[in-house]
Amino acid sequence: MRLRKSSKPWLLAIALLTLTTDLVLTPANATSPIDLSSAANYQILSGTALTVGAGTIGLAPQFDGVSASAVRDLQAAIASAAGLSATEISADLGGNTFTPGIYKAIGGAAFAMTGDVILNGQGMTDPIFLFFTPAAMNTTAGAMTFLNGAQPKDVYWAVGGAITTGAGGKLVGTFMSSAAITIGAGSTVSGCLLAVAAVTIGAANIFIGCSQSDALSPTGALSISVPTIFQIPDSRDGISATGELGAVTVTDSRSGSSATSWSVTVEATTLTDGLGNTIPPTAISYLVDHLQIVGGVPSMVASRSVLFPSLLALSVSGSGGVNSANWLAQVIVTIPSGQAAGSYAGTLTHSVF
Repeated sequence: MRLRKSSKPWLLAIALLTLTTDLVLTPANATSPIDLSSAANYQILSGTALTVGAGTIGLAPQFDGVSASAVRDLQAAIASAAGLSATEISADLGGNTFTPGIYKAIGGAAFAMTGDVILNGQGMTDPIFLFFTPAAMNTTAGAMTFLNGAQPKDVYWAVGGAITTGAGGKLVGTFMSSAAITIGAGSTVSGCLLAVAAVTIGAANIFIGCSQSDALSPTGALSISVPTIFQIPDSRDGISATGELGAVTVTDSRSGSSATSWSVTVEATTLTDGLGNTIPPTAISYLVDHLQIVGGVPSMVASRSVLFPSLLALSVSGSGGVNSANWLAQVIVTIPSGQAAGSYAGTLTHSVF
């Protein structure tokens, strides 16, 4: 992106914005720090009863149910997590960024999430995040966001008490409870729910993948293709400049439960001219336009949203077979008033899981 001074010093023109966006991803199984044994065969596991609210989508019924033997394996897994060496952290996870590792709540307090949580994979392959507390877990607000290679299949929550979430939450990972799990209405769950007691899911929840059920379907692949160069038209500082990135395509040829759903996230880096001048990701927005889906049903489509720290752009529930989607991605950059002239570059990353 080039910002050139005009004859009027308060005018800036954008000439070119180059965003590299190469990624083809086939999900792989992370190596868990604990052994779930037969509990790994479940997307939702309950020791007593399973209740699913009306309008919930994305579940794989063949991997949901009640099983005494699987619950015994779940209890062993939670006990194993309790014995692992871990870094102690504040029980309120909100507003924090975590790197790969094993974490325990200080003093065995109940986990809370009153704000956003960021998981930074630091570019590792299958970076594992394990969080343990002997008490309960209660989330009231906030979302979990991934950076630098972290994925839902890499995240584990081992909880000695009940797990209870508020409405409209965004939950990520394999949740293991020695008691009950209750998920509020209108929530998005990227992962699995495994409980010794009852599991209750509110109305209109969206499930967009589970590392355990994905592991049961080794055939096929999930891939994404994106343009590698992006140009934005000339504009002035202090206003929004919109450019069309081009066609983005996702193809899901996986079989069985893995074909039930997939999601796409988009992440932008800070734009910089190499001279210390920057345009932050908070100035960059993304829009899914002219969406076409074959063999699946959209469960979430982003309207114009800021790419900070990342955006869940699209979620699709498949029909158990090959499905695909393509759309024209629009990128909007709001140029800060008085931005220094120069050539700015950054990276836009699409991830599918």
